[in-house]
Amino acid sequence: MKYLVIILTVLFQFKSFAQTTRLPNAVVVYKHAEYTIKDVNNVHLKYKFRIQILNAKGQKYGNVYINTDNDSKLKSFKALVTDVLGNKVSSASKSDLIEFHAQEYYTLYSDNKVKYKELNYYQYPYTVEYEYEVDYKVFLGVYFPFIEDYGLPTGEALLTVKTAKGIEFLYKTNQFEGKEHKSVIGDMNVCTWKSETVQAIYEESFAPSFWTSVPSIYITPQKINYNGYSGSMDSWHNFGKWSWTLLQNRNELPEDTRKTILNLTETEPDTLKKIRILYKHLQQSTRYIGVQDGIRGVQPFPAAYVDQNKYGDCKGLSNYMNAMLCVIGVKGIYTEIGHGKKQIIRYEDFPSFYQINHIIVAVPLKKDTVWLECTSKEYPFGYIGKNNSDRKALAITSSGGKLVNTPVYALENNISHIKASILVKENGGMACSARYTNSGVMMDELIRIRSLDKKEQEQYLLDKYPSRELTVKKYSIKETPDIYPSMTFDVEMEELEFASTTGDMISFTPNYLRRFKNPFNSNEGRVNDIQLDYSFQEHDTVTITLPEGYMIEHLPEPKILDTEFGKFKTEFIQIGGQVLYIRHSIRFKGSFSKDKYIALVDFFKQIHVVDQQKIYLKRR
Repeated sequence: MKYLVIILTVLFQFKSFAQTTRLPNAVVVYKHAEYTIKDVNNVHLKYKFRIQILNAKGQKYGNVYINTDNDSKLKSFKALVTDVLGNKVSSASKSDLIEFHAQEYYTLYSDNKVKYKELNYYQYPYTVEYEYEVDYKVFLGVYFPFIEDYGLPTGEALLTVKTAKGIEFLYKTNQFEGKEHKSVIGDMNVCTWKSETVQAIYEESFAPSFWTSVPSIYITPQKINYNGYSGSMDSWHNFGKWSWTLLQNRNELPEDTRKTILNLTETEPDTLKKIRILYKHLQQSTRYIGVQDGIRGVQPFPAAYVDQNKYGDCKGLSNYMNAMLCVIGVKGIYTEIGHGKKQIIRYEDFPSFYQINHIIVAVPLKKDTVWLECTSKEYPFGYIGKNNSDRKALAITSSGGKLVNTPVYALENNISHIKASILVKENGGMACSARYTNSGVMMDELIRIRSLDKKEQEQYLLDKYPSRELTVKKYSIKETPDIYPSMTFDVEMEELEFASTTGDMISFTPNYLRRFKNPFNSNEGRVNDIQLDYSFQEHDTVTITLPEGYMIEHLPEPKILDTEFGKFKTEFIQIGGQVLYIRHSIRFKGSFSKDKYIALVDFFKQIHVVDQQKIYLKRR
């Protein structure tokens, strides 16, 4: 009964449960991390964790994942699982851990091995507690979130950093409302950050990312010495200076490769087109693979290594691209960046390894800068994707690091046009020919389709359209050769059950090619404000040819919506035996108060309703 009382006590501490009626699947009782830093190459971590698993959905939070690499060593581990009455169910030690290699798709700094153990019990609730110690050969900093995941509150979170005299570090807090304390114990300086009863963050549609909202601490050493590469980490400028030292003497290419590069580009006088040729060569001749190992986690393999093996990670491929550019006298800039939402350079006044995880290349030209994503075989030249866009990046130069802005894919860039014709048949079938022309982030779907094999592509298209008897006869995807690229997708298909037929009547939904699915429900208990990450436009013109002998019985009324979230408009124009269906949809990027969520949902619902409207035909 003792543990049941503890669980209930912890639950009642979190007043948000009663307010939102959202109960957690697990509750972290405590998480304690204690770092002892004797010098920048001698760091010890003690970690303790206890969690109460309340149901099957929370079971995954009791499993253990310990990241290690060649610069760290797991010294000890022990775990205990107890039932609701506090009785021992199972235990585990260091020898019970399973080790596997873990490689993220984009990695600048990442451990490459994980020690893992499932600590499961199937009678709920139950408690998992474990502790371990790790020694590190190098201090690269700390990232400590006070909650583990969406919907997972924490009873107590404590971060302790002990440093020998002369060891200095910088720190930055995010959404932290706990207590900070500094003291001296013996010959060590001690800093602690403690929070109690940390409320859960709940995942909601169109909300700021978890990593923006989570209470957390970033810690960065002022000095670093990594495998003999020493430097200062007290600013992004000095961070970049240190990164520059890792790039030296790593861009030499074999003479045969240099000749190949010159042969590929020598007949092309335009610099931009030369760069395009080399980028295409990179995509066709290499592939992405994670190759982190020791200092390889922060330093690229030499260009000659990538050239010989035809693979590399983001660092190696970006460095290789720059080496090829050097051959033709063009300077590319090795640029460190946070890819996605978890790691992003949020603080211009605070450098940290935990804000970057990827490398891209910037190529300054006279009139513009070309940005290159070197890990993708499918990205059009000059496109870096929405997960790299509209953020700060660190350009690595000989004089130091410089924070720059990556391209913003704005409303005028993110456009999707559909021009199509649909022939409606008397038996309810149809034949369709359509061209999609997409630019900016609207290319992402076409990039995804192009990356699939033929069988996967066909299945993707069958799933894309609201059909039961669809046959895709042919399709193709092409990209335009421009510094601001676009892609076209041409498709021809037939559908046997496009329209419903009843006696002399035929009915069908004209918006077959881009139907908006509304998964959002109004939520009066919403917690988070609204975050719409990017703007975009959709403009569709579909010519629908009616079957012979039929006339229009009913056309939907035109619809116009004009809100702060976006605009929407439809038109139906009859021209002889045809109907011209025109649809325009515009979405605006922005942040909005949570009080406006119901209005946002209403906007989506109206679009959803209009997209489902039918045209009715009647036999003459």
